[in-house]
Amino acid sequence: MDDRNAELSDVQKAYRDDPENRPAALNLAQRYCDLGWFNEAIEIYQAALERDPDDTVILLEYGNTAFKKGDFTNAVQLFGRLTARRPERIEGWNNLGIALTNCNDSEGAREAFQRVLEIEPENPGALLNMGNYYFGKHDYGKADVYYERACAVQADFPDAWFNRGNTYIELKHYEDARIAFEKALHYRREFSSALKNLGWVYEHDGRLDEAAQRYSEAILINKADAELYVNLGNVQIRREKFDEAKKCFLKAVRLSPNNLQGWLGLRGYALAKGDVGTFMRATLAVLPRLSDEMLAQSIAVLHNLHQIDKADELLAQADRFGRCGDLLDLQRLLLYQRKGTCPEKVRAIADRIAGLTDPPDAIHRGLARYYLLTKEYEQVIVRIGQMKKKDATAYGILWRAMLGQGNMAEVKREIRRYMTGHPDSYDSYFLLADIEARRGNMKRAETLLVHALDRGFNDREEIRANSVLNDIFESMTGKQLIADA
Repeated sequence: MDDRNAELSDVQKAYRDDPENRPAALNLAQRYCDLGWFNEAIEIYQAALERDPDDTVILLEYGNTAFKKGDFTNAVQLFGRLTARRPERIEGWNNLGIALTNCNDSEGAREAFQRVLEIEPENPGALLNMGNYYFGKHDYGKADVYYERACAVQADFPDAWFNRGNTYIELKHYEDARIAFEKALHYRREFSSALKNLGWVYEHDGRLDEAAQRYSEAILINKADAELYVNLGNVQIRREKFDEAKKCFLKAVRLSPNNLQGWLGLRGYALAKGDVGTFMRATLAVLPRLSDEMLAQSIAVLHNLHQIDKADELLAQADRFGRCGDLLDLQRLLLYQRKGTCPEKVRAIADRIAGLTDPPDAIHRGLARYYLLTKEYEQVIVRIGQMKKKDATAYGILWRAMLGQGNMAEVKREIRRYMTGHPDSYDSYFLLADIEARRGNMKRAETLLVHALDRGFNDREEIRANSVLNDIFESMTGKQLIADA
């Protein structure tokens, strides 16, 4: 028997010899709590309260034990009894407030913490908890009043500085948030949550090197936090350190395979790298947990990348899971029309979606793409015109419809105007190449096509649709093959 077991046996014997001995009972109950034997400790406290129901020390310790066990309802009852008997005791009100918080009774908790402040106006813990109450109510200005008081009373209070930093984030006072998190770290060097949130502030401000450093430091302290790897991975993508980003997201997925963020990070990495295979695998891995809107966006991404077979594969999986919604029906409409299948279903979907009242821009854009496929160019122009905010894809659809109407000069002017603010628009270069090819300006068309390809244009099907551009493309490809050989 080692010394600790021998000591426990002595304490147990002392209690057995005299169960009504209050110090012996408290001593044994405390030993049981230290060992995590909460039920055994509770039996001792219950026996003590049967002898003296007004013993406030027993009520406090019994309440603390119930709290540690996770029995918050019983803890509330015990601390309530304590405060009724000794209303001047701060511990009773403070512990009651914390227990009520865990019972989701925020108003009761606020009243308890307020009683602490009535007894001791500068109690830092109660000030912190009152701040937490107002933070939970989204009253961030009032929350900061209490956090500021807590920091003024106890300058070396890292939790107060940390919560104050979170409040500043909500108030969009990012420099103040940075200072608060730095203060929290000054008083608690290995405060991983403060490092994480400080990293977020740096990331928000575009200080990516500093953000990566803070996330890395936090990981050294808390290697099991999958979210830290996701945050670092997102920063690495922005720093164009794609291999490092992929490692981060894979680590996050391994640590927490049910956490959606790691998989979404992998999808973001895949899009940045043009890695369609990884995008598909990551999407399929979490498909049941993706919202209908996000699933529709995933199919649209593949469609925009001209990965029609993969878009069709993802749609088939959506059908298999019985997923529905306007945005998914829109993707069905586009894929069915493009493949020339299910004509009756296509018309039914088109009529239903076209009749939606005040649809979002994604619906207008998708219907415009559908009308472009059916060569209903006026409908394309109407739908794009109804968008509240046009993006590059919308402009590309619009210009193609105008070209379908033969308005080459107008389209050229519109594209040139657009390119003053978007000089790397590969779609703009391709359409200008298309216009020059139609006009027979072969050299100019080739130069513009090269610019489009260099900037990322990859719709081989659309190139084939223009025989002149197709000849240029095949000639360029042949030259490259000879050079490579």
